[in-house]
Amino acid sequence: MNWLFYTKSNGDISSMPNNPALDTDAQKRAFLGDDGANNFEIISNDDLLRHPTWDGEKYISGIGSKQEERDWRDTELLKTDWAILPDSPLSPEEHNAYVVYRQFLRDWPQKVNFPDSTQRPKL
Repeated sequence: MNWLFYTKSNGDISSMPNNPALDTDAQKRAFLGDDGANNFEIISNDDLLRHPTWDGEKYISGIGSKQEERDWRDTELLKTDWAILPDSPLSPEEHNAYVVYRQFLRDWPQKVNFPDSTQRPKL
């Protein structure tokens, strides 16, 4: 089984193969090169399933992977391409709502709440 760690500087969750020599969280942090500044949070698979994102203080709901959230965002952009075409059947107000939504989607990875999936932009 793999053990998981959260890198606080960039928000990524990564996994490493289980190693009997790395029995404690302290040993795992030392292996990762953590100099005592607690740059990493060691998490269990159970924690990841229950509370996927670490906000620096506690686990919060949402998806921990930035790439997964970017993939979701890219899919949303593709799914709404039709709405910004000149011949779309939308009213001007509906068209504008899609334009604003798509801009929120493009800006989302730079927001402080990224990649918390509970904070995804909504149409």
